[in-house]
Amino acid sequence: MRIHAYIRVVGGEIAVRAIHDDVKLQEAVVRETKATKDNRANAKWWNWKTPQVPLDADNPDAGLKEMLSRYRPIFPLIRKQKGPDCVVYLQLVTEYNQNEEPRGLYLSDEVI
Repeated sequence: MRIHAYIRVVGGEIAVRAIHDDVKLQEAVVRETKATKDNRANAKWWNWKTPQVPLDADNPDAGLKEMLSRYRPIFPLIRKQKGPDCVVYLQLVTEYNQNEEPRGLYLSDEVI
């Protein structure tokens, strides 16, 4: 099993670009999503995300704590744009090899 984590913000283009400009994280990616906003074909959601960080499947806490500590200074900048149309996620992605049994992911109260 492989686990990756990243910070992701989904919102309107103006808010997402403002976050990108404020945060100034060179490795961050800004992209228009395929999802339409409010069922209007010409209005799309936008996505801003940090690079993916690989986590140790046997100890995801260590990697998450390190990642969240590294990005702590950007959270106030993100909060400035956060609103009903701008949502912040901690995205965890797990990948399994064929025939590999899925496992649970458990985080300590310290990380939570």
